[in-house]
Amino acid sequence: MEEFAGTYSDGQNALALDVRVWLGGDGLHISGGGHEVIWPYDQLVSSGPVLARHPAQIGCKTLAGARLHVEDIRFAGSLMDHAPHLGHRAHNRRVLAPMFAAVLAIAALIAGLYVSNISIAAGIARLIPQGARAKMGDQLAKSMTHDRFCTRPEGVAALRALTARLKRPGSKDAFVVRVGKMGMVNAFTVPGQRIIISEKLLDFADGPDELAGVLAHEMGHALELHPEASIVRSFGLSALGSLMFGQSSNMETLAALMLQLAYSRQAERQADGWALKLLRQAHIDAAPLATFFRKIRKKYGDSGRFLTALSTHPATKERIARIEAAGHWVATPALNKSQWAALKKICD
Repeated sequence: MEEFAGTYSDGQNALALDVRVWLGGDGLHISGGGHEVIWPYDQLVSSGPVLARHPAQIGCKTLAGARLHVEDIRFAGSLMDHAPHLGHRAHNRRVLAPMFAAVLAIAALIAGLYVSNISIAAGIARLIPQGARAKMGDQLAKSMTHDRFCTRPEGVAALRALTARLKRPGSKDAFVVRVGKMGMVNAFTVPGQRIIISEKLLDFADGPDELAGVLAHEMGHALELHPEASIVRSFGLSALGSLMFGQSSNMETLAALMLQLAYSRQAERQADGWALKLLRQAHIDAAPLATFFRKIRKKYGDSGRFLTALSTHPATKERIARIEAAGHWVATPALNKSQWAALKKICD
């Protein structure tokens, strides 16, 4: 029985273990570092299609956060014999089905939206299934960063821990937060609850509580579907179609426009409001977010050109005042010292 070398993370800590992997009759066997597990083939999942003659990264439905990465390009082809649902065709069917459903729903209801009191752009955004929004967000995130993400395992684990702490208890939120190698202090929210934090912003933050405040703000944009609504409002339904069906010729243009997109005053206030709610329920101090904005204001002024997603809508001074007026609550650090140190080195 052929064995493959792999890297395994159980999703509970930052360690990535070297393991041996083989394909058995009862499932995928993973052995090493004190772990002896079998993943049934019908429980295997992947964020994208597993392609023959390419490295593979997969997970298991019953083990949240656990990941197996195998570089050997022979592994994917062998795996497809046992788990064809991970292949390209099956993946496309899963993604395209909700997209077509979304298009039909939009066509059926758009007339009603025009005569209702619902914001047309926001209404259309709400009709898009989460699977389709996630596909859009993943495509845009890759284009905006040129697919340059920071992936040091200990840092990724720390960022996941912070994201999990900020999520609403009992919610079905599906936030995916990544650090991108971008030459600007910025944070972006794209469709599907995908959030990108620039490497420069991570360097600019003096502590995990500052970063937690920025992340909570971006989560607010995601919860309000501001990125999806902005695409519809600013670029039209044709841009929405390009994203939904992966027309690469338009992707880079849309990504460049998203980098320059500024939300309305109302949208920024909504995101700030969510930031305070999420920080309070996570028992994380909001005052460092005000400190972060003071540093931004001191370094860049109120021009807003440095930081589109956290621009002057409303003005930085107003945002600081709102945060300070929210009061105080019992709080603990967003991350411990070792987690913060790991996160700061995520791009090393």
